[in-house]
Amino acid sequence: MMRCLLLLLPFLAYGENLTGLWDATVITDGVHVPFRMKLSQKGTNAQGTLYDGNIEYKSDSGKFEGGKLHLHWNITNADLDATLEGSELKGKYVTIRSHTKRLVKDVIAKRSALAMENAKALSIAGRWTLKSDDNDPKKVWAITIQQHGAEIAGAIERLDGDSGTMTGTIHDHKLVLSHFSGIRPTVLTGDLMPDGSLKLVFNEKQSMTGLREDAAIASGVKPIDPTQFTKVKNPDEPFPFAFQDVEGKMVSNIDERFKGKVVLVNITGSWCPNCNDDAPVLDALYKKYKAAGLEVVGLSFESGDLDYDRDRVKAFIARNHVTYPILIAGTVDNIATQLPFVVNFGGYPTTFFLDRTGKVALIHDGFSGPGTGVEYERLKAEIEAEVKKLLGTKSKS
Repeated sequence: MMRCLLLLLPFLAYGENLTGLWDATVITDGVHVPFRMKLSQKGTNAQGTLYDGNIEYKSDSGKFEGGKLHLHWNITNADLDATLEGSELKGKYVTIRSHTKRLVKDVIAKRSALAMENAKALSIAGRWTLKSDDNDPKKVWAITIQQHGAEIAGAIERLDGDSGTMTGTIHDHKLVLSHFSGIRPTVLTGDLMPDGSLKLVFNEKQSMTGLREDAAIASGVKPIDPTQFTKVKNPDEPFPFAFQDVEGKMVSNIDERFKGKVVLVNITGSWCPNCNDDAPVLDALYKKYKAAGLEVVGLSFESGDLDYDRDRVKAFIARNHVTYPILIAGTVDNIATQLPFVVNFGGYPTTFFLDRTGKVALIHDGFSGPGTGVEYERLKAEIEAEVKKLLGTKSKS
């Protein structure tokens, strides 16, 4: 009997096993973003899973001892440290951006209690245009909402890319969509109005109106064309670059490997979620068309802590199985200095399509990832078509 009591003592002292779904909230710059988290525990070993739609981001290491939870994700270079207080986990999510820079967010979580009233759910499925109430043209976005009963999901498509898959519910005319997969915490809340529009608030600050896509087009509201925003000062001049790769070797647009080739110059960052979606697509094209004369080069803008940046870019290359060169081009805030010939830079990633003379033939801002569904497939096809056009390769019927 005494032996049984001794075996039970750790559980009596440190609380219940954490295994299961948890409803969590991350607080970033005062904005409360709900998200779903799955925890699993065997003994003192623990693992946490965050979600981008159906994509799982599992922690690479974790412990739960003495009522304290520690989880680490390599992909975001982030840690979650939380303490079980009664039925709630309370702690900090810390993202490491350099040897000296830490981004700290408060996290609160409790066990999930799913209660969907599917029969009462109003349908908002379909394609919507979201317009900021301050009439900023850069804040005209799109979203395709999928719906099953009261559960809804979708990814906001902006000029700089998508939000990641946001999930949530609609109940009694009120909707909540949110995203947190260790990166880009986002929340969209609002009401379905009697006229069929949506009255929305983005990240608890920005008021927006949602219109069905056909209604938005009829009223002259459209997102900015991502191929018509960023420009270069002189399109008749070659696109110059000269930066070091992760091994310290200088790589330049005048190198022999780029002469007479079609080149995709991709402005990227290891910290950028949409860049992590973009890189595998570019690498697949590189492998497919390299023999036909395609080259790809990434210009990565990082923290300015060179040793740290090299490690993070190497991790980005390994994670996305990148085989084209990625150069460390500068810091996020000095892109105008490093690329002074670029006008109206729209965000990460941005891809410059260079013809065989080195001149810019097309610029595409942002990248719509897998969470956007049909848009993701359409964009991949458009990028490949442009590459084939520049290479002079005829499309197969």
